[in-house]
This record gives sequence, C-alpha cells and structure tokens, in this order.
Amino acid sequence: MSAAIATNHRGAEHVLEVPVADVLAGEERAYDITGFGDHPHTLTVTAADFATLRESGRVEVRSSTDDRHDHVVTLRCS
Repeated sequence: MSAAIATNHRGAEHVLEVPVADVLAGEERAYDITGFGDHPHTLTVTAADFATLRESGRVEVRSSTDDRHDHVVTLRCS
C-alpha cells in the first residue's frame, strides 16, 4: 500500500501509512496524517474506498481542512 499526498510540504511532510490488514478488513477507518507537519490533518477511508482498493487498486481521498487547506491523498495497492 502506498499513499501519495498532493501539495505536501517540503521539510514538514504529512505521512500516511495504511496497514494491509486495514485494507483486508475493509471497515471505515480514520487516519491522522500529521506526520512531520506543523499542523494536523485527518482523513477517513470508507468501506467503499477499501473495496475499490481491493478491486482496482486506487482511490483518492480528501483530508480534513486545517491551517486553511486540505490535501488529496491517492492510495494504491501494489
């Protein structure tokens, strides 16, 4: 599983790690993607998103809006 976070911040990047077990379980789950950022963001991957990941291997999810912006996160199963 990989996650590409659009318009990420150089030197203070947000990070997302989704365990394969979460994809296989397929239940809606919220993730904190603050990582090395100086402000928080969260995103929710729905059960439908997990189903799409298992079937076609790719979804885009929008993070919460914090510090006056959000991020589009592309998840891929490889």
